[in-house]
Amino acid sequence: MRLLDTQVVGKYEGVTHDGNLKINIGENIIYTTLDNIMVIDQPELEQGIQEYNHDTSSIEKQLEFKNSIDLHMEILAPEIQLSSPSRVLSFQVDACRKFIDDAIANKSKVIHIIHGKGEGILKQEVKHLLESNDKIKFIISSKSGGAVEVWLKDL
Repeated sequence: MRLLDTQVVGKYEGVTHDGNLKINIGENIIYTTLDNIMVIDQPELEQGIQEYNHDTSSIEKQLEFKNSIDLHMEILAPEIQLSSPSRVLSFQVDACRKFIDDAIANKSKVIHIIHGKGEGILKQEVKHLLESNDKIKFIISSKSGGAVEVWLKDL
């Protein structure tokens, strides 16, 4: 199996009770959805495992990266959610900017940013960040306007 979001190769290990697939990558088990995998043949699997064994640092970094971020303060950083609105917004925008940069560095194909519906200030800031980034291919509103799905260009 090849994970489409990270291009990492691993072996199928089964299905979880909630329908996610278990993929064995080296000494790690990764849980993913069916739409994030591609079946590959044995020679490609063996080549991928050899590549994994030679350079685990970049792959481990990719495996640590999550393809979504929730910018709600109670999830992102509960310890500062009662700070001034300007500090909270600045923190959320900085976190979103870092998330986008990390997604690009990890060669992610699709990411999800949950900004919430609220008053729309954070939503506007996220939109501005995305529209000003030349590595963004598509921006699709999701979750009834409370999030965006972002497709990144192949680099």
